Amino acid sequence: LLKEVVARCAPAAAGEVDDVGEFLRSLAQLKTPERQVALRLLHVATIVDGRLTAKERQLLGEALRAAGQVVDLAPAERLRRAFVHGDAVDVELLRRIG
Repeated sequence: LLKEVVARCAPAAAGEVDDVGEFLRSLAQLKTPERQVALRLLHVATIVDGRLTAKERQLLGEALRAAGQVVDLAPAERLRRAFVHGDAVDVELLRRIG
């Protein structure tokens, strides 16, 4: 997967990788499938340590707004709970994100 991403994307310049503002601005410009992947990945990234901090909640809300979505953090919380308890990932829940 990484090889495919590298092959399809130009290398990022210094400072571009962790630019939240640029990420949020770019969400609105993405086609629906790419926007869905970005939002799903962001949801997973925010819960992978078993927590959903205030800053992560804020980022998720901003990302959902930037993507023209209703801000609903319940899916992230359900994913976090399942992850922490060692339950299977709800694939349908992931598909509904974005």
